[in-house]
Amino acid sequence: MTRAVHIDATDIVIDSEESDTILEAAEKSGYSIPYSCRKGVCSTCLGTLIKGEVQDRSINIKAPADSVYFCQAKPLTDVTVRPTDWTKYDPTSRKKLDAKIKKINWLSNDIAELVLRFPIGVRAIFNAGQYLNIVFDGQTRSYSMANPPHKNAEAVLHVRKYEGGLFSDAFLANASPNEKILVEVPFGDVQLTLDSPEPLIMLATGTGFAPVKSIMENLIHLNIKRPVHFFWGGRHEPDLYMSDLVKSWNEKLDWFTYTPVLSQPPESWAGETGWVQSAALKHLKGHNKCSVYACGSNKMVSDARDLFVDAGLDIGDFHCDAFVPA
Repeated sequence: MTRAVHIDATDIVIDSEESDTILEAAEKSGYSIPYSCRKGVCSTCLGTLIKGEVQDRSINIKAPADSVYFCQAKPLTDVTVRPTDWTKYDPTSRKKLDAKIKKINWLSNDIAELVLRFPIGVRAIFNAGQYLNIVFDGQTRSYSMANPPHKNAEAVLHVRKYEGGLFSDAFLANASPNEKILVEVPFGDVQLTLDSPEPLIMLATGTGFAPVKSIMENLIHLNIKRPVHFFWGGRHEPDLYMSDLVKSWNEKLDWFTYTPVLSQPPESWAGETGWVQSAALKHLKGHNKCSVYACGSNKMVSDARDLFVDAGLDIGDFHCDAFVPA
């Protein structure tokens, strides 16, 4: 059964299929609502339910209600909602492409760099920090692009191998060059103002470094010198699998600062220890205004959001991407 989703204070009415979340219904109709993780973790898509009833995961919510996750909420009746923002866009800008595996490089014992090339003459238009979906065995898996937007004849992905993972384990174990992979690109509502004079604090765990790499290489390419402080967290030093690259940025760029953080450091470790979000929070103190970008595990992203907002950061200045094993 189709439900009607009304955008409050507008004439916009969106059709929502029974299985659609409000975010999905909006996208199918050519409207973009702010979002990031699509998992109900980051709070980017939070909005207000003015009229009607929705199911947010397993909980039925009746209007009026603040703090509804539009990436999770499915209309049970016709509804009226108030997102924090909305824009009209062309749904055809998102493409399904038959990519081919160009190469697979192992960056560590459990992290592969998967390079996909697009068909000759085809370019994928995306913003730094966005991600693509790999369609595999009837399911989708999301991975952030590690390459910058100007290098868009291919997609570079960082894939952590999870034991029993449908894609990261079962597929990669037998993948070979020139094998076809169906991808859909781009996804993600990263709205970082690149040339802002305000500091940008980025924090990542694991392969959350991939979109950070895309953002940094884009800033370098555009010769934008926005102050950036990057915190990369892991249990052990090998978890920071491209630390040499980040250290080279730290040495060459006077506007960039790198702080590695280990939660299980060796005795010889002289750097920051503990949780990466706690280490980054120390840097926020003293900054009246900044933007924060967090990418990594659900727990890190959720904790970082709560810590930074409690410390005075405007929720609109917190951007994120939360990962789940695949």
